Amino acid sequence: MWGALAVQALRAGGFHSEFRKLRMNAWRLVPGACLPALLLCGLTALSEPAQAEPAPTYSSPGCTAVNGGVFNLVATPAQQYRSHVQSGFVPGDQLTFSISVTDTGADQWWITNEKNTLLADTSNTSGTRVYTVTGTDDTTLTEVVRVQSNAPVTRNITVTASCSPGPAPAPTTDDSAALTNVQTTGSRMAASTSGAAITEAASAGTSAAFGGATPVSVGPNGITLNFAANPNHRTSGAFKALGFADDGTRLPEEQQRFNIWANIRGSWLTNSIDGSHVNATIGLGYKVTPDLVLGAFAGAETFDYDFDTLAGKLKGTGGTVGAYAGWRMLPALRLDGMVGWSGLNYDATAGAATGSFDASRWIVSGGLTGNHQFGDILLAPAAKLYVLWENQDAYTDSLGTAHASLDSYVGRASLGGRVSKAFNAGDGLMLTPYLELYGDWRFSDDNAAVGTPDTGAEDGLSGRTGAGFSLSSPRGLAVTLGGEVGGLGQDTQIWSASGRLSMPF
Repeated sequence: MWGALAVQALRAGGFHSEFRKLRMNAWRLVPGACLPALLLCGLTALSEPAQAEPAPTYSSPGCTAVNGGVFNLVATPAQQYRSHVQSGFVPGDQLTFSISVTDTGADQWWITNEKNTLLADTSNTSGTRVYTVTGTDDTTLTEVVRVQSNAPVTRNITVTASCSPGPAPAPTTDDSAALTNVQTTGSRMAASTSGAAITEAASAGTSAAFGGATPVSVGPNGITLNFAANPNHRTSGAFKALGFADDGTRLPEEQQRFNIWANIRGSWLTNSIDGSHVNATIGLGYKVTPDLVLGAFAGAETFDYDFDTLAGKLKGTGGTVGAYAGWRMLPALRLDGMVGWSGLNYDATAGAATGSFDASRWIVSGGLTGNHQFGDILLAPAAKLYVLWENQDAYTDSLGTAHASLDSYVGRASLGGRVSKAFNAGDGLMLTPYLELYGDWRFSDDNAAVGTPDTGAEDGLSGRTGAGFSLSSPRGLAVTLGGEVGGLGQDTQIWSASGRLSMPF
């Protein structure tokens, strides 16, 4: 019998809420009262079935504000003139003004529309005024109450307003379609930019794990901070490259198995898309053998893109975790790769349509990097490839339009290199400028090609170049500035800038 009652109580939908109440007050019950309390919960669930919650009622922003009291005004001889401007009304909103006038005289109340046209008014009279928004120049209303300056002290006018919401606006197909374009175009740009930042960060971390790494290295992705580098070894190696002899005080090179690094990059777009994207990545590597390193990394990103022709915006944040590996096949040739997973949150806007959705990415990359010394000049040719696959959840926008889930991918193959040269800046300071040049081949799936003027970075061939310098002290304190521009030869360029002040320890 007790089992049957329990099943019926669960079916009635009220058992869980009553059980929570019982659990919160259980400390007050003596042991002998526990069974009656449980029986009471079951009987209550049977006699009071769960009620369905009513559907939310639409209310325009203007109507909501009025019901919150923004049009409740009082004018007195001490405050003779009061007014308030409120926007956000929709056709059908019905406003009711209850006006109370004491000691009648030159007391006035009125409301006007966006063109300052009088819509309703009263003078020296208490009563009620009703106005219904038509949608023609009256989605913003101004209310005014006034008491004549020579009014008796007892004279005042009090207004209390309320609003009955009009019907919800009909879905706008054009805005919802534009929202889809903002979603696909913006997320495509975010994936491409983030892919470049994350893969280059992991590659730079791999490079730092091998011998001769510097506390700060500069690459296409920005600045890599390597806490494992030996500043004594770095300084000696730099002077040797310049032809300076060792002074006999250099310490023996230590076998360092761990290295921790941090990387940050900021990017900006120019064209009909304006926006910024910031990636920060940290990692820890372990040198299994002198020529093999394994590591893990984590990162965060935030971005904000504006679309001029779509009157839209895409904002988002995300986090990434992953692993990387590097193998020094030859003294001057390294193979590295990484795999990572990202979770993201997007907020999109286009006209009157807004929507939020979650997404996830997988990213895989690999590359070959050389390291060739020609006198005091270091040449580092590289061939790299990364691919990202992204899945975006389905959602319904603010206009009631359903947007299906979306699967897409983007990738980039790069071929080029970097050249750098170290200079003795005096007092033990080393100045190392660099110059880099790459050819990029970008590719993506058909789902990402939305056919609007705001297509962002285009598929196909483009150029990328950058320059910068690093200034470091013998103890490893370093200041580094760098910049890069990509998308050369295309309509949209991506500019990147980076800077870092760091010291190994």
